[in-house]
Amino acid sequence: MVNSKIVNEVVKFAYYSLLLVIASCLLASCDSNITNMGQSIRPEGDQIKVATDTFRLSTANVFVEKMYNRPDSLLLGTFKDDRYGTTYADILARFEAAFDSVGFRYPEGAVPDSTFLLLSYRSWFGADNSAMSVKVYEMNQGKYLDYYTYYPTNIDVSEYCDQTELLGDAVFSAGDSTQLIRLKLTDSFTQRLFENTRDFTDEEDFFRRFNGLYITSPLGDATMMYLNSVSMALYYHYDATVAGKDTTFVNTTSYVVDGAVVNRFLHPDTARVKDYLAQYDSINYVASPANIYAQVNVPLRRMVQQMKDSVGDKRLVVNGANVRVEVKDTQNEMEDSDITVPLPDNMLLMKKDEVDAFFRDEGLPTDSVVYTSYSSADSCYTFNIAAYITREIQKVSDQVSGEVQIESMPEQLELMMLPVRVVLSSTSSGSSSVSEVSQQVLINGVTIRSGNDRNRPMTMEVVYSGF
Repeated sequence: MVNSKIVNEVVKFAYYSLLLVIASCLLASCDSNITNMGQSIRPEGDQIKVATDTFRLSTANVFVEKMYNRPDSLLLGTFKDDRYGTTYADILARFEAAFDSVGFRYPEGAVPDSTFLLLSYRSWFGADNSAMSVKVYEMNQGKYLDYYTYYPTNIDVSEYCDQTELLGDAVFSAGDSTQLIRLKLTDSFTQRLFENTRDFTDEEDFFRRFNGLYITSPLGDATMMYLNSVSMALYYHYDATVAGKDTTFVNTTSYVVDGAVVNRFLHPDTARVKDYLAQYDSINYVASPANIYAQVNVPLRRMVQQMKDSVGDKRLVVNGANVRVEVKDTQNEMEDSDITVPLPDNMLLMKKDEVDAFFRDEGLPTDSVVYTSYSSADSCYTFNIAAYITREIQKVSDQVSGEVQIESMPEQLELMMLPVRVVLSSTSSGSSSVSEVSQQVLINGVTIRSGNDRNRPMTMEVVYSGF
């Protein structure tokens, strides 16, 4: 026989459990209503819409004939790379000499003895035991370099020097020196320099008398020296009577290269590199100095149309637009050089037709000139050009309604990607800001995936919203 007391307890427990479940469901329902209350009272048309789209970019190799730059590292020599081609560098330089308010005078009876060209280099790139040469000529065509002028790196040497009189030459290797090349110049040049500059009155007078030197390196293809100073020393002696005793004094006049200097770059095998790249449309090269840049084409009109179709009649806002440039290893595609060319630390992305003016005017990054550093973690460069695209949209937007006249936009944006050197300065708040950007003049090179790469083409991911 079943105990009635036990039955009553079981029924009571089940009853209260059921009430607890019902109460929990009611509370959950109320919480859901509270959470969605704001959305339920806001009209559907006022909702902010956020979306993400990925757009494929087209790219191209651009072979650079010149650049405008005031180098703080002067390159001298030749380096041949199987992949990026050969870079040949030489120097046109203006010198200046010390003088005071009345000009310059050698001591009475001074006699010139010899002149040495001094090339100091802090480092080099390439083979330290490969032979290379230095040859020196006077800039004798009546033209000297102006400090305030930006000269192209493909400057025509014949306008400044006819290379008829060799002033001095030497053969050496970068590793067998004390990082200083001391090159004796001819006696005839020493006499001419002494006579022409013995009594100049001011800078312009000195420059007219001595235009400068052309320094070249025709021998070798495996070493590039990075010079940090170029100077001349003219040794002379004179006799004088001191305390009734005849004495011969030996002294030196120094001539140093000021900021008026051009580092010329030539790339004699550009045709070979072009032919190779024509076979591989899945890659692009970026190499310096003044060699190969990558053109990146953003499908602006199609992109904005697609975003507008997504947000409807809402005001379009671009929150992010990341261009991902992925570094590609091409070791299996061609024979590499024994010496690996370093990757550029920093890259700049800007309008193709504004590159020359930007560097001539010593520009800094803005919303339309974006720079980024190489990320070794994921082997890529990433540019966020959201502000740039926003500016392009604003150009064709009604200021009141925000309506975008898409048909007034260019079909595409032609951007240039190039290696740069970036100087950072500390601010009063302890952060850092970009104080200088210049085109890279050191040997750099990188192979990137193009817009035609079969596996991971270059793309831009855009995050945008409508409200």
